[in-house]
Amino acid sequence: MYVSFDDGDHWQSLRLNLPDTQVYDLQVKGNDLVISTHGRGFYVCDDCAQLLRVLTPKTKPSDIAWFHQTVPPVTPITPVSPPPATIPPTTHAPDADNSLATLHDPDNPVRSVSNNVSVGYTLKQDVTSASLQFLAPDGTVIATNTLPTTAGSRTTTWNLRYPDAVSFPGLVYWSASNQGPKAPLGTYTVRLVANGQPLQESFDILKDSRLTHVTAADIDKEFQLDLAVRNRTSDANQDVINIRACTTQVDASVAAANSADVTTAGTALDGKLNAVQNALHESRNVASEDPLNFGIKLNNKIASLHSIIESVDGLPTDQDQQVFDELDAQLQIQLKNLRDTVGTDVPSFNQLIAQHGLAPITCSAG
Repeated sequence: MYVSFDDGDHWQSLRLNLPDTQVYDLQVKGNDLVISTHGRGFYVCDDCAQLLRVLTPKTKPSDIAWFHQTVPPVTPITPVSPPPATIPPTTHAPDADNSLATLHDPDNPVRSVSNNVSVGYTLKQDVTSASLQFLAPDGTVIATNTLPTTAGSRTTTWNLRYPDAVSFPGLVYWSASNQGPKAPLGTYTVRLVANGQPLQESFDILKDSRLTHVTAADIDKEFQLDLAVRNRTSDANQDVINIRACTTQVDASVAAANSADVTTAGTALDGKLNAVQNALHESRNVASEDPLNFGIKLNNKIASLHSIIESVDGLPTDQDQQVFDELDAQLQIQLKNLRDTVGTDVPSFNQLIAQHGLAPITCSAG
């Protein structure tokens, strides 16, 4: 921030103790000078406006000896924060037990408060195989942990999330991730399987007691939308994988045939495949800051909804659903384009390369 006392012919700094940041606006309020900065808050120079009004290039300190800055007392601001989260104590069921192992009843976690559920177990002897499964209320296996097979007492955890979206090497997102959705409220099963012999316990994922205006149905709708985001992200990323596998085969066939007709057909097929890939994913993004230069495509746009949807436990907004629906509609067009290409153009290419004694390529589409 700079000030001039001669109608702009000369300027000098008025920074004082301000941070090195942009000043977007200046306002004079009474005798005070108030400024707003880019991301660093508001600042008030008390009585500065009164002083600046009388300064000239010829002003001497003795000319403003009358000036005394009045700094108002600090206004106390009462901290405002939610009450601390509570995790109710769990009334445990008896341990599940057989000749090979013991499975302890886990504590009930609280959604968005507990980072995971921890399960204790004991293998009474060495076994050939051991795993711990976490099952949804409908019986679907969400996660499976492979366990050590030697005798002993241990714990293992589940992060209370469904599996992540499909990924591929070199994937770069901007403000997004493949993280799976948080599991909704309900009663879940943990199953220990040692040498094929199962033991089961259950636990409840509880609602945060501070969410007095949020229902289990609200959280389930949040989960369903977040799960759809995960699934559509997987669809986009899987077809990027499929396209790259297909173009690799096309290029290898073109090189092996060393024929103008195969080269022409292969170039056309690669063009159709890459047109879909370029709509699904920005392949030029190879470093974390590259999206600033090249932008983002459908997989990134869809994946970015995940953090927005689960930013709070509650019913998704209408805008969340509308944006997802719009992006999903765009995605379905590209997925159909790929299916059409794989269903029509790939067989035609295979017929051509067969005439050159080459094996057919195998391509997939979601």
